[in-house]
Amino acid sequence: MEPQTITLLGITLILLGFLLAFAGTLMSSLHQTNPGPNVRSGGVIFLGPIPIIFGTDKGAATWAAAIAMLMLAAYFILHSR
Repeated sequence: MEPQTITLLGITLILLGFLLAFAGTLMSSLHQTNPGPNVRSGGVIFLGPIPIIFGTDKGAATWAAAIAMLMLAAYFILHSR
């Protein structure tokens, strides 16, 4: 493929991603569903190989930690060559 074609494809995919994120946010705000009191969430932010784990309760943080350990193990296995 030519470099101009690859560049145009990359820019198009990035713009499509922004458009989909905007459309999802817009659709979510228009429906205004009430998730109820049992909503739990958690997440992981990786700073290099160091995970920062957060959650709304202990269960969500535990699941986020488990997923972070799996991702960290996969990282070390795939990059150990």
